[in-house]
Amino acid sequence: MVQVLGNATTGGNYTDMPPVDLPRDTSTIRAAHQPWCADCKRKGRELDDDGRCPQCARAAITRAEGAARRAAAEEAQQAAEKAARATTTKRPAPTPAPAPTKPATTELPTEGKQGKPTTRSSAPRATSTSDVRSTPGRAPGAGSSTTQGKNPPAAQETRPVVAGGPSKPVENRQPPAPSRPTASQILDAQVDHAGQLLRSTASHPHPAVAAARAAVVAALEALHLLAELTPAAPPAPPPPATPAVDAAAPRPTPATPQRRSGPERMVLPAEQIVAAYRAGQTTGEIAAAHGCSAPTIGRLLEEHGVPRRGAPVPRSADLVEQVRRLYVDENLTQIEVGQRLGIGLKVVQSVMAKADIERRPAKARQGADNARTLKQRIADLHTTAAEIKLWAIAAGHLPAMHRGLPARALVEKFAAAHATSSPTPSA
Repeated sequence: MVQVLGNATTGGNYTDMPPVDLPRDTSTIRAAHQPWCADCKRKGRELDDDGRCPQCARAAITRAEGAARRAAAEEAQQAAEKAARATTTKRPAPTPAPAPTKPATTELPTEGKQGKPTTRSSAPRATSTSDVRSTPGRAPGAGSSTTQGKNPPAAQETRPVVAGGPSKPVENRQPPAPSRPTASQILDAQVDHAGQLLRSTASHPHPAVAAARAAVVAALEALHLLAELTPAAPPAPPPPATPAVDAAAPRPTPATPQRRSGPERMVLPAEQIVAAYRAGQTTGEIAAAHGCSAPTIGRLLEEHGVPRRGAPVPRSADLVEQVRRLYVDENLTQIEVGQRLGIGLKVVQSVMAKADIERRPAKARQGADNARTLKQRIADLHTTAAEIKLWAIAAGHLPAMHRGLPARALVEKFAAAHATSSPTPSA
């Protein structure tokens, strides 16, 4: 048996001991009974009646005001739409029809199903119209026991009846949209406006206005003369009427050329085709002239042993030996070998790669300068590159100072101007 006593849990052996009173925790926020905001769950001392801090309260007020403004705007819009509908589709107001009156009878009421008349003492007293108050929906003179007084007839809506048939509902007729003026209407308006301007400025004192009027009159006369001298062009014929295309109708498939085989196969003039090809025509041009394809012309030329233009030249067996002799023995370059044999540089390189011919390292062309030779030449003149460039700028040979070594031409001009020579080594 376990018994919970406060903050201590004791077993069955310690049931006689008093509960232990632990000290309360007053360090936490909840233990100190600090208020909390209902929305943002933050501690705050200034809370309203709903338990919100000022920031959350302002936000709630702003949301409520926005909702109220939206509701008011929606109500105003609905009222405007209702008023518009009432003005456009207005029906006559229904007039209530008078209730039918029941004539007063002197017969005694009967009771029961047998139809026996009741005694005069038990019969109800006849009521007059003065005893019953006139209430809306109840006819005067009708007693309280009548069905008409309990359930008055509903008011019937009346509509104006047009002779010749039943009335039709009133349509919501909108005014027609204004149509755009045509080109002739715009031209007529411009002509009228020009005439009004000419009439209104007839007595204007300013000379510029008079000159402008004279120019306008001269332009009109020139236009009239041009219209008389130029014949009117005939009206353009109307465009041909295009038949309506049915999207659901199946479209015809394009006709494919049928290949001829067997006895119906086309016979091409081989001699004429070979002569045309040797004359310089291409296989495509010949195929277009004879109504066939370019591969067909190519096969025909191959069957008759006509070499094709642009076809790869077959390599002879001694091509490798010729390349080796020219490149290795005669020390020609790869370009010179290709020029000697009539082949390209790529063919020479591929032949050398397949024959394992070692290629020589590239060397500088004759007369080319490199940094080492140029520095050695400047050192032989007992000067520096900066002095040569400054002298070239002063002499007008160099527009501005630049980085790096000067050109060989500037070095030679500097050497010629100073007439220096390399020092001779001492004996």
